[in-house]
Amino acid sequence: MIYGIVYCVTMIRITNTIEYDETRRIIKVRKEKLTMEDTIALAFSRILEKENVRYAIVAGYVSLLFGRSRRSDDVDFIIENISLGKFASLCEKLFKAGFKFLHSNEKTLETVRMAYHSLEKGDRIRFTFGEYPIPNVEMKFATTRLDKISIEESMMIHVNEDVLRISPLELQIAYKLYLGSEKDVEDARFLYKLFKNILDGEKLSKWCRLLDVNLKCLES
Repeated sequence: MIYGIVYCVTMIRITNTIEYDETRRIIKVRKEKLTMEDTIALAFSRILEKENVRYAIVAGYVSLLFGRSRRSDDVDFIIENISLGKFASLCEKLFKAGFKFLHSNEKTLETVRMAYHSLEKGDRIRFTFGEYPIPNVEMKFATTRLDKISIEESMMIHVNEDVLRISPLELQIAYKLYLGSEKDVEDARFLYKLFKNILDGEKLSKWCRLLDVNLKCLES
């Protein structure tokens, strides 16, 4: 007789359209209508998933994904450091899907090499999708400790039938407080109040200490 392992899935309802699968640490979001930011984030993530490139979405789009009412000029991706060959293959798939470099319509190997060398230097590169320059994708290699943790501990988000991955919520909230602008602080408060019941309090406090930000301002 073969005995299977039975997992007990614990679903926590956050809102009418957001649920948290506590067992698998997956957030499920149902959206009747996608924003432009959603469309470009999902299209880009779809290709990274197919190409087995590890990544995490960070910054402003994370709060927009969960319903914060504001717009963003870009969707920020951090990806693992990959070889030039793998980057060229990734760009080929992105070009076929309708992406192009923001500052060049060329899709030659030379422009791909130039973009790769920019990433190697720690710079960011941008991709547009379809006919519109905004919003666009801003992408960089993981260079700092926080970048690498964002990828290694990323959270999987199911958006309707698609998948994308975001930086851990605790790190995202603390880093937004660290940035300190009114917009960033409001993003942090939005995420904190929305997900307060599922956040890891110890991790959130740790990141706030490391980034030297005041956790108390989240409650105001």
